[in-house]
Amino acid sequence: MRALLTVNVDRTVSDADLREMFKEMGLEPTDIPMPPSEPSPPEQYAAQLKSYFAERSAPILERMPDDNEDHKTKKKRAECSIRYWSVLPVTGTQFMATREIEGTLTFRLINDKIEFLQEGCQDLIALLGITRRRWKFWLPKSRFRLAGRIEIYEHGLEASTIRGSLVRSKLTYAYKHSSKDVVVATGALVLFLIALAIDLSAKISPQSTIGGHLGRL
Repeated sequence: MRALLTVNVDRTVSDADLREMFKEMGLEPTDIPMPPSEPSPPEQYAAQLKSYFAERSAPILERMPDDNEDHKTKKKRAECSIRYWSVLPVTGTQFMATREIEGTLTFRLINDKIEFLQEGCQDLIALLGITRRRWKFWLPKSRFRLAGRIEIYEHGLEASTIRGSLVRSKLTYAYKHSSKDVVVATGALVLFLIALAIDLSAKISPQSTIGGHLGRL
């Protein structure tokens, strides 16, 4: 199984900035090439990183379909634009980050178990700070913003099997998608509280018809 999600990122964020961010998240691979201790051309270290990320990302690229020219072209573009690779430690989900255009990062994740893949997507989004509540204004603003939906694919397929979106508030999500149920439940609760208040105030005799109905409530 594989997953894909796209995030918008500030254009000022360089590849070196990305590596530093992932390092601060605790996602730096232990065998990643280190910067040379002696002065050397920057292109040399960049080539080492490119080779390293390409090698580590091979299992992810293999999951991408290449049964026609469009898929082959898409796969080649992804291979040429790899910027990072790592593993999410809790689920063992591998991911790679590609940057085909400025201001956008595409994350591709793989895991043989769909439940681990879904959990890995949640972990990555949380580490990127995308799930941070808007009202927590005192926290540093995330430099990443989810663009579109999270898509999960079966091996060899280009059409997504599962599509998900970011839920910032469970209450807001429940009201948006089950508003009628919420209204009915709220109305029933209000009527129950009114009936309880009237019953407790003893303004209606228990022997009356209304009192009998309120007692049964």
